[in-house]
Amino acid sequence: MAEVLPLPAALPMKPVDEATPNGAPLLKFAASDIILPPPDIKTIIEKTAVHVARSTTREQFEDRLRESRREDPKFSFLTPSDPYHAYYRLRIDKIIAGEVEEGIPQDLKDTPMDEDIQVAPVDEGDPPAPMQFALSIPPISAIDIDVMKLTALFTAQRGTQFLASLSVKEGRNYQFDFLRPNSMLYPIFNAMVEQYRNILLPPKEQLARVKSTTEPEGKWERLTEIRRHAKWE
Repeated sequence: MAEVLPLPAALPMKPVDEATPNGAPLLKFAASDIILPPPDIKTIIEKTAVHVARSTTREQFEDRLRESRREDPKFSFLTPSDPYHAYYRLRIDKIIAGEVEEGIPQDLKDTPMDEDIQVAPVDEGDPPAPMQFALSIPPISAIDIDVMKLTALFTAQRGTQFLASLSVKEGRNYQFDFLRPNSMLYPIFNAMVEQYRNILLPPKEQLARVKSTTEPEGKWERLTEIRRHAKWE
């Protein structure tokens, strides 16, 4: 039986202590590490190498290109584990070093890539204002929620003096634990009090906004706002 000889191991890719004119490290690879790509992939590599090498923000440009082309198998050479990555990196190093690039057509040098073209900003709409009368309440019984709401309503009507006297009177009642500052329901109770105050004594800005929606042009302005909020969503 014929003996099968093992394949020789490829030489490791090691950077050398050289630098390009702009201070970026220049990588060199052993000849056995370079795998020549097919013609169609080679054309894409040549064009990409030119644009990456001439970019002022080379690393950011390459990261952005890798992210935008991650689903395109023709740009898999941007991944360091790809067989053609060494060839791609070698072409970049040669272009940065200023070596003559006879294999790069002039039209490839002059043609901008998609990442070079400034795209007009997309109108994403406007985020809606925070909801004033919505609260996230933890799972507690309906009776406890009613007690908290009723207490918040009376506090909004009668002020802090009522709240102080109630805290003294119901200090040992577990249903009024939300009056204690160390309770997890204390912030929720304060938010309820503020909501009731906005209902009983609404701010002038809120009244003006509500009044504007009743005017002939107000409803169309409000509809425009809603459409922009929907676009944002």
